[in-house]
Amino acid sequence: VSTIGKRIDDLDFLDDPKKNSIKIEIDATYLPNNYKKVEISSLVDLINFLDLDLKNTAVMTDALDTAKLLRFNDSPATEFNYSGTYLSYFYLHEIAGLILTKGVEDAIEVPDDAYEVGKLFITENEAKYIISALDTLSLDLNSFSFDPSSLTISDLKNAIFDGDGNTLSKILLTKAGKELMNSVTSLIIIESDYEALYGRITGKALYDFFNAVELMGVVNLDDDPDIANFNLNQTDDVLHTISISSIIRSTLIQYVNIEANGTHVDPLMYNNTSFVITANDKDNTNRSQLTQSETYNLMRSINYLSGGTGKVSDISLDIATIKALGDDERDIVLSTEILKYQVSKILLDLPLVGYKDFYTDDIALVEIIDITTLVTTPNTELLTKAQINKYIEDHA
Repeated sequence: VSTIGKRIDDLDFLDDPKKNSIKIEIDATYLPNNYKKVEISSLVDLINFLDLDLKNTAVMTDALDTAKLLRFNDSPATEFNYSGTYLSYFYLHEIAGLILTKGVEDAIEVPDDAYEVGKLFITENEAKYIISALDTLSLDLNSFSFDPSSLTISDLKNAIFDGDGNTLSKILLTKAGKELMNSVTSLIIIESDYEALYGRITGKALYDFFNAVELMGVVNLDDDPDIANFNLNQTDDVLHTISISSIIRSTLIQYVNIEANGTHVDPLMYNNTSFVITANDKDNTNRSQLTQSETYNLMRSINYLSGGTGKVSDISLDIATIKALGDDERDIVLSTEILKYQVSKILLDLPLVGYKDFYTDDIALVEIIDITTLVTTPNTELLTKAQINKYIEDHA
Protein backbone atom coordinates (compact mmCIF):
# COMPACT_ATOMS: atom_id res chain seq x y z
CA VAL A 1 0.00 0.00 0.00
CA SER A 2 2.80 2.37 0.91
CA THR A 3 4.64 1.64 -2.35
CA ILE A 4 1.56 2.33 -4.46
CA GLY A 5 0.91 5.46 -2.40
CA LYS A 6 4.43 6.62 -3.20
CA ARG A 7 3.74 6.08 -6.90
CA ILE A 8 0.63 8.24 -6.63
CA ASP A 9 2.61 10.94 -4.81
CA ASP A 10 5.12 10.90 -7.66
CA LEU A 11 2.46 11.36 -10.33
CA ASP A 12 2.76 14.87 -11.75
CA PHE A 13 -0.53 14.24 -13.48
CA LEU A 14 -2.61 14.84 -10.35
CA ASP A 15 -2.20 18.06 -8.39
CA ASP A 16 -1.98 18.14 -4.61
CA PRO A 17 -5.63 19.06 -3.94
CA LYS A 18 -6.78 16.03 -5.95
CA LYS A 19 -4.26 13.76 -4.24
CA ASN A 20 -5.18 15.06 -0.81
CA SER A 21 -8.89 14.46 -1.48
CA ILE A 22 -8.26 10.68 -1.34
CA LYS A 23 -5.70 10.70 1.47
CA ILE A 24 -6.34 9.95 5.11
CA GLU A 25 -6.41 13.19 7.05
CA ILE A 26 -4.75 13.16 10.48
CA ASP A 27 -4.95 16.29 12.62
CA ALA A 28 -5.74 18.39 9.54
CA THR A 29 -2.60 17.05 7.87
CA TYR A 30 -2.23 14.87 4.78
CA LEU A 31 0.76 12.59 5.24
CA PRO A 32 2.86 11.41 2.27
CA ASN A 33 1.80 8.05 0.81
CA ASN A 34 -1.12 7.82 3.25
CA TYR A 35 -4.02 7.08 0.87
CA LYS A 36 -7.33 5.49 1.69
CA LYS A 37 -7.14 1.74 1.13
CA VAL A 38 -10.31 1.66 -0.98
CA GLU A 39 -8.69 4.19 -3.32
CA ILE A 40 -5.50 2.12 -3.52
CA SER A 41 -7.60 -0.94 -4.33
CA SER A 42 -9.54 0.99 -6.99
CA LEU A 43 -6.28 2.19 -8.53
CA VAL A 44 -4.98 -1.38 -8.73
CA ASP A 45 -8.16 -2.38 -10.58
CA LEU A 46 -7.70 0.62 -12.89
CA ILE A 47 -4.09 -0.37 -13.61
CA ASN A 48 -5.20 -3.87 -14.54
CA PHE A 49 -8.16 -2.59 -16.58
CA LEU A 50 -6.06 -0.19 -18.66
CA ASP A 51 -2.89 -2.32 -18.65
CA LEU A 52 -0.77 0.40 -17.09
CA ASP A 53 2.68 0.47 -15.54
CA LEU A 54 2.59 2.85 -12.61
CA LYS A 55 6.39 3.03 -12.53
CA ASN A 56 6.08 5.22 -15.61
CA THR A 57 4.97 8.62 -14.30
CA ALA A 58 3.76 9.64 -17.78
CA VAL A 59 1.47 6.65 -17.82
CA MET A 60 -1.76 8.61 -17.55
CA THR A 61 -1.31 10.17 -20.97
CA ASP A 62 -1.44 6.68 -22.45
CA ALA A 63 -4.39 5.82 -20.23
CA LEU A 64 -6.44 8.64 -21.74
CA ASP A 65 -6.13 7.30 -25.26
CA THR A 66 -9.59 7.33 -26.86
CA ALA A 67 -9.64 3.59 -27.60
CA LYS A 68 -8.93 2.82 -23.94
CA LEU A 69 -11.37 5.38 -22.59
CA LEU A 70 -14.23 4.01 -24.68
CA ARG A 71 -13.97 0.77 -22.74
CA PHE A 72 -15.26 2.58 -19.65
CA ASN A 73 -18.75 2.74 -21.17
CA ASP A 74 -18.85 -1.01 -21.87
CA SER A 75 -21.03 -3.17 -19.68
CA PRO A 76 -21.30 -5.34 -17.74
CA ALA A 77 -17.95 -5.07 -15.97
CA THR A 78 -17.73 -8.82 -15.62
CA GLU A 79 -14.04 -9.01 -14.75
CA PHE A 80 -14.88 -7.14 -11.53
CA ASN A 81 -18.11 -9.12 -10.97
CA TYR A 82 -20.10 -5.93 -11.51
CA SER A 83 -23.35 -5.72 -13.49
CA GLY A 84 -23.03 -2.05 -14.52
CA THR A 85 -20.55 -0.30 -16.78
CA TYR A 86 -16.86 -0.17 -16.00
CA LEU A 87 -17.25 3.57 -15.47
CA SER A 88 -19.95 2.98 -12.83
CA TYR A 89 -17.72 0.45 -11.12
CA PHE A 90 -14.76 2.83 -10.90
CA TYR A 91 -17.02 5.68 -9.80
CA LEU A 92 -17.81 3.69 -6.66
CA HIS A 93 -14.58 5.33 -5.47
CA GLU A 94 -12.86 8.55 -6.47
CA ILE A 95 -9.41 8.03 -7.95
CA ALA A 96 -10.53 7.06 -11.45
CA GLY A 97 -12.83 10.06 -11.53
CA LEU A 98 -9.95 12.31 -10.45
CA ILE A 99 -7.71 10.93 -13.19
CA LEU A 100 -10.40 11.25 -15.87
CA THR A 101 -11.24 14.75 -14.69
CA LYS A 102 -7.64 15.90 -14.88
CA GLY A 103 -7.46 14.71 -18.48
CA VAL A 104 -10.71 16.50 -19.33
CA GLU A 105 -9.59 19.69 -17.54
CA ASP A 106 -6.37 19.72 -19.56
CA ALA A 107 -8.37 19.43 -22.79
CA ILE A 108 -11.47 21.58 -22.32
CA GLU A 109 -13.05 24.09 -19.94
CA VAL A 110 -15.04 22.41 -17.19
CA PRO A 111 -17.85 24.55 -15.72
CA ASP A 112 -18.45 24.33 -11.99
CA ASP A 113 -21.82 22.59 -12.38
CA ALA A 114 -20.19 19.65 -14.17
CA TYR A 115 -18.43 18.51 -10.96
CA GLU A 116 -19.84 16.24 -8.29
CA VAL A 117 -21.07 18.50 -5.50
CA GLY A 118 -18.23 19.13 -3.06
CA LYS A 119 -15.78 17.00 -5.07
CA LEU A 120 -12.88 17.63 -7.44
CA PHE A 121 -14.04 15.30 -10.19
CA ILE A 122 -16.75 15.53 -12.82
CA THR A 123 -19.98 13.63 -12.44
CA GLU A 124 -20.27 10.10 -13.76
CA ASN A 125 -22.73 11.25 -16.43
CA GLU A 126 -20.36 14.00 -17.59
CA ALA A 127 -17.56 11.43 -17.84
CA LYS A 128 -19.85 9.03 -19.71
CA TYR A 129 -20.92 11.56 -22.34
CA ILE A 130 -17.50 13.13 -22.74
CA ILE A 131 -16.07 9.66 -23.42
CA SER A 132 -18.87 8.94 -25.92
CA ALA A 133 -18.23 12.28 -27.63
CA LEU A 134 -14.58 11.42 -28.17
CA ASP A 135 -15.83 8.77 -30.58
CA THR A 136 -18.83 10.52 -32.16
CA LEU A 137 -17.01 13.85 -32.60
CA SER A 138 -13.61 12.29 -33.43
CA LEU A 139 -11.85 14.02 -30.53
CA ASP A 140 -8.86 13.03 -28.43
CA LEU A 141 -8.17 14.25 -24.91
CA ASN A 142 -4.41 14.18 -25.46
CA SER A 143 -4.49 16.33 -28.61
CA PHE A 144 -7.82 18.05 -28.16
CA SER A 145 -9.04 20.08 -31.13
CA PHE A 146 -12.63 21.33 -30.94
CA ASP A 147 -12.66 22.79 -34.44
CA PRO A 148 -16.05 24.42 -35.20
CA SER A 149 -15.35 24.23 -38.94
CA SER A 150 -15.27 20.43 -38.82
CA LEU A 151 -17.94 19.74 -36.18
CA THR A 152 -21.40 19.25 -37.65
CA ILE A 153 -24.54 20.62 -36.02
CA SER A 154 -26.09 17.15 -36.23
CA ASP A 155 -23.22 15.41 -34.42
CA LEU A 156 -22.99 18.12 -31.77
CA LYS A 157 -26.73 18.01 -31.12
CA ASN A 158 -26.59 14.26 -30.59
CA ALA A 159 -23.54 14.54 -28.32
CA ILE A 160 -24.90 17.35 -26.13
CA PHE A 161 -28.64 16.59 -25.96
CA ASP A 162 -30.97 13.63 -25.75
CA GLY A 163 -33.93 13.29 -28.11
CA ASP A 164 -36.11 15.53 -25.92
CA GLY A 165 -33.57 18.35 -25.75
CA ASN A 166 -32.31 17.59 -22.25
CA THR A 167 -28.64 18.48 -21.76
CA LEU A 168 -26.38 15.44 -21.43
CA SER A 169 -23.04 17.22 -21.02
CA LYS A 170 -22.67 20.67 -19.51
CA ILE A 171 -19.01 20.59 -20.52
CA LEU A 172 -19.87 20.20 -24.21
CA LEU A 173 -22.79 22.63 -23.89
CA THR A 174 -20.42 25.28 -22.55
CA LYS A 175 -17.77 24.65 -25.20
CA ALA A 176 -20.14 24.50 -28.16
CA GLY A 177 -22.03 27.62 -27.08
CA LYS A 178 -18.86 29.65 -26.64
CA GLU A 179 -17.47 28.50 -29.98
CA LEU A 180 -20.77 29.43 -31.65
CA MET A 181 -20.73 32.93 -30.14
CA ASN A 182 -17.10 33.43 -31.15
CA SER A 183 -17.61 32.11 -34.68
CA VAL A 184 -21.01 33.54 -35.65
CA THR A 185 -20.97 37.07 -34.25
CA SER A 186 -24.18 38.13 -36.03
CA LEU A 187 -26.36 36.19 -33.58
CA ILE A 188 -28.26 38.08 -30.88
CA ILE A 189 -28.28 36.25 -27.53
CA ILE A 190 -30.70 37.87 -25.08
CA GLU A 191 -30.13 37.50 -21.35
CA SER A 192 -32.81 34.82 -20.86
CA ASP A 193 -30.90 32.61 -23.35
CA TYR A 194 -27.59 33.16 -21.57
CA GLU A 195 -26.19 31.78 -18.32
CA ALA A 196 -23.86 34.57 -17.24
CA LEU A 197 -22.46 32.53 -14.35
CA TYR A 198 -20.98 30.04 -16.82
CA GLY A 199 -20.66 32.33 -19.83
CA ARG A 200 -22.71 30.00 -22.01
CA ILE A 201 -25.92 29.77 -24.00
CA THR A 202 -28.68 27.91 -22.17
CA GLY A 203 -29.36 24.31 -23.15
CA LYS A 204 -32.86 25.03 -24.47
CA ALA A 205 -31.70 28.02 -26.54
CA LEU A 206 -28.85 26.05 -28.12
CA TYR A 207 -31.00 22.96 -28.79
CA ASP A 208 -33.75 25.02 -30.45
CA PHE A 209 -31.12 26.90 -32.47
CA PHE A 210 -29.55 23.65 -33.68
CA ASN A 211 -32.99 22.34 -34.73
CA ALA A 212 -33.68 25.57 -36.63
CA VAL A 213 -30.39 25.95 -38.48
CA GLU A 214 -30.33 22.30 -39.52
CA LEU A 215 -33.50 23.06 -41.50
CA MET A 216 -31.86 26.22 -42.85
CA GLY A 217 -29.09 24.15 -44.43
CA VAL A 218 -26.38 24.97 -41.89
CA VAL A 219 -23.86 22.13 -41.61
CA ASN A 220 -20.97 23.10 -39.32
CA LEU A 221 -20.90 24.98 -36.04
CA ASP A 222 -19.14 28.03 -37.46
CA ASP A 223 -21.46 28.39 -40.49
CA ASP A 224 -23.44 31.64 -40.43
CA PRO A 225 -27.14 30.91 -41.05
CA ASP A 226 -27.31 34.28 -42.88
CA ILE A 227 -30.79 35.02 -41.61
CA ALA A 228 -31.01 38.25 -43.61
CA ASN A 229 -30.79 36.38 -46.92
CA PHE A 230 -32.40 33.06 -46.02
CA ASN A 231 -35.28 32.17 -48.33
CA LEU A 232 -38.33 31.74 -46.09
CA ASN A 233 -40.41 30.17 -48.86
CA GLN A 234 -40.53 26.95 -46.85
CA THR A 235 -43.22 24.60 -45.57
CA ASP A 236 -45.19 25.62 -42.49
CA ASP A 237 -43.57 22.80 -40.48
CA VAL A 238 -40.09 24.10 -41.28
CA LEU A 239 -41.05 27.69 -40.45
CA HIS A 240 -42.64 26.58 -37.18
CA THR A 241 -39.45 24.82 -36.07
CA ILE A 242 -37.33 27.83 -37.05
CA SER A 243 -39.66 30.18 -35.15
CA ILE A 244 -39.22 28.19 -31.93
CA SER A 245 -35.59 29.27 -31.68
CA SER A 246 -35.28 32.30 -29.42
CA ILE A 247 -31.86 33.08 -30.90
CA ILE A 248 -33.31 33.11 -34.42
CA ARG A 249 -36.20 35.33 -33.29
CA SER A 250 -33.85 37.82 -31.62
CA THR A 251 -31.61 37.94 -34.67
CA LEU A 252 -34.26 37.92 -37.40
CA ILE A 253 -36.00 41.11 -36.25
CA GLN A 254 -32.74 43.02 -36.79
CA TYR A 255 -33.08 42.40 -40.53
CA VAL A 256 -36.81 42.95 -41.05
CA ASN A 257 -37.35 45.70 -43.60
CA ILE A 258 -40.87 46.84 -44.42
CA GLU A 259 -41.71 49.18 -47.28
CA ALA A 260 -45.24 50.51 -46.76
CA ASN A 261 -46.52 52.30 -49.87
CA GLY A 262 -42.90 52.58 -50.96
CA THR A 263 -41.69 54.16 -47.71
CA HIS A 264 -39.40 52.44 -45.24
CA VAL A 265 -41.09 52.08 -41.85
CA ASP A 266 -39.98 50.95 -38.42
CA PRO A 267 -41.35 47.39 -38.02
CA LEU A 268 -41.50 47.79 -34.25
CA MET A 269 -43.14 51.22 -33.95
CA TYR A 270 -46.18 49.43 -32.59
CA ASN A 271 -44.37 48.04 -29.55
CA ASN A 272 -47.15 45.96 -28.05
CA THR A 273 -45.78 43.63 -25.38
CA SER A 274 -48.22 40.89 -26.39
CA PHE A 275 -46.05 40.10 -29.40
CA VAL A 276 -42.82 42.05 -28.86
CA ILE A 277 -40.43 41.20 -26.03
CA THR A 278 -37.92 43.81 -24.95
CA ALA A 279 -34.82 42.51 -23.18
CA ASN A 280 -31.14 43.11 -22.79
CA ASP A 281 -28.72 40.88 -24.63
CA LYS A 282 -25.77 39.18 -22.99
CA ASP A 283 -23.74 42.39 -23.42
CA ASN A 284 -26.46 44.47 -21.72
CA THR A 285 -27.64 46.12 -24.95
CA ASN A 286 -31.41 46.58 -25.20
CA ARG A 287 -32.99 44.36 -27.87
CA SER A 288 -36.43 43.52 -29.22
CA GLN A 289 -37.62 40.02 -29.95
CA LEU A 290 -40.84 38.86 -31.54
CA THR A 291 -42.81 36.11 -29.85
CA GLN A 292 -42.79 32.67 -31.39
CA SER A 293 -46.29 32.98 -32.89
CA GLU A 294 -45.60 36.47 -34.28
CA THR A 295 -42.34 35.27 -35.86
CA TYR A 296 -44.08 32.24 -37.35
CA ASN A 297 -46.85 34.38 -38.88
CA LEU A 298 -44.32 36.94 -40.14
CA MET A 299 -42.24 34.28 -41.88
CA ARG A 300 -45.34 32.76 -43.48
CA SER A 301 -46.43 36.23 -44.64
CA ILE A 302 -43.11 36.89 -46.33
CA ASN A 303 -44.00 34.21 -48.86
CA TYR A 304 -46.67 36.59 -50.20
CA LEU A 305 -45.00 39.97 -49.67
CA SER A 306 -41.38 39.61 -50.77
CA GLY A 307 -41.75 39.40 -54.51
CA GLY A 308 -40.62 35.78 -54.47
CA THR A 309 -37.27 36.31 -52.70
CA GLY A 310 -38.50 35.02 -49.33
CA LYS A 311 -36.22 37.51 -47.53
CA VAL A 312 -37.17 39.37 -44.36
CA SER A 313 -35.57 42.46 -45.86
CA ASP A 314 -37.92 42.49 -48.88
CA ILE A 315 -41.38 43.03 -47.34
CA SER A 316 -43.55 45.30 -49.45
CA LEU A 317 -46.99 46.42 -48.28
CA ASP A 318 -49.62 48.35 -50.21
CA ILE A 319 -53.36 48.08 -50.54
CA ALA A 320 -53.20 46.61 -54.06
CA THR A 321 -51.01 43.77 -52.81
CA ILE A 322 -53.26 43.09 -49.82
CA LYS A 323 -56.37 43.14 -52.03
CA ALA A 324 -54.77 40.66 -54.44
CA LEU A 325 -54.18 38.07 -51.73
CA GLY A 326 -56.51 35.13 -51.33
CA ASP A 327 -58.59 34.93 -48.16
CA ASP A 328 -56.26 32.46 -46.44
CA GLU A 329 -53.15 34.38 -47.43
CA ARG A 330 -54.60 37.69 -46.25
CA ASP A 331 -55.63 36.08 -42.97
CA ILE A 332 -52.02 35.03 -42.35
CA VAL A 333 -50.71 38.53 -43.14
CA LEU A 334 -53.29 40.24 -40.94
CA SER A 335 -52.61 37.76 -38.13
CA THR A 336 -49.11 39.24 -38.01
CA GLU A 337 -49.44 42.22 -35.71
CA ILE A 338 -46.54 44.29 -37.05
CA LEU A 339 -47.93 43.90 -40.60
CA LYS A 340 -51.54 44.49 -39.60
CA TYR A 341 -50.40 47.71 -37.93
CA GLN A 342 -48.79 48.94 -41.15
CA VAL A 343 -51.83 48.01 -43.25
CA SER A 344 -54.04 49.79 -40.74
CA LYS A 345 -51.83 52.86 -40.88
CA ILE A 346 -51.98 52.91 -44.70
CA LEU A 347 -55.79 52.77 -44.64
CA LEU A 348 -56.16 55.43 -41.98
CA ASP A 349 -53.87 57.73 -43.95
CA LEU A 350 -56.02 57.46 -47.07
CA PRO A 351 -57.99 60.61 -47.96
CA LEU A 352 -61.72 60.71 -47.18
CA VAL A 353 -61.57 57.66 -44.93
CA GLY A 354 -64.43 57.88 -42.47
CA TYR A 355 -66.15 55.79 -39.84
CA LYS A 356 -68.48 54.12 -42.36
CA ASP A 357 -65.55 52.54 -44.22
CA PHE A 358 -64.72 50.32 -41.24
CA TYR A 359 -68.18 49.65 -39.88
CA THR A 360 -69.18 46.04 -39.29
CA ASP A 361 -72.29 44.76 -37.57
CA ASP A 362 -70.37 43.22 -34.69
CA ILE A 363 -67.56 45.76 -34.25
CA ALA A 364 -67.89 49.26 -32.89
CA LEU A 365 -67.01 52.25 -35.07
CA VAL A 366 -63.30 52.87 -35.13
CA GLU A 367 -61.94 56.25 -34.16
CA ILE A 368 -59.51 57.99 -36.46
CA ILE A 369 -56.32 57.67 -34.42
CA ASP A 370 -53.34 59.96 -34.53
CA ILE A 371 -50.43 57.58 -35.29
CA THR A 372 -48.13 59.46 -32.93
CA THR A 373 -50.36 58.27 -30.10
CA LEU A 374 -49.02 54.77 -30.65
CA VAL A 375 -45.52 55.84 -29.73
CA THR A 376 -46.57 57.24 -26.36
CA THR A 377 -49.38 54.71 -25.81
CA PRO A 378 -48.12 51.50 -27.42
CA ASN A 379 -51.21 49.42 -26.63
CA THR A 380 -53.61 51.69 -28.54
CA GLU A 381 -55.63 49.61 -30.97
CA LEU A 382 -55.79 50.43 -34.66
CA LEU A 383 -58.00 48.63 -37.14
CA THR A 384 -59.00 45.05 -36.49
CA LYS A 385 -58.62 42.29 -39.02
CA ALA A 386 -62.38 42.34 -39.62
CA GLN A 387 -62.39 46.10 -40.21
CA ILE A 388 -59.54 45.86 -42.70
CA ASN A 389 -61.29 43.04 -44.54
CA LYS A 390 -64.51 45.08 -44.62
CA TYR A 391 -62.72 47.95 -46.34
CA ILE A 392 -61.08 45.61 -48.89
CA GLU A 393 -64.40 43.92 -49.67
CA ASP A 394 -66.18 47.25 -50.12
CA HIS A 395 -63.41 48.65 -52.33
CA ALA A 396 -62.58 45.59 -54.37
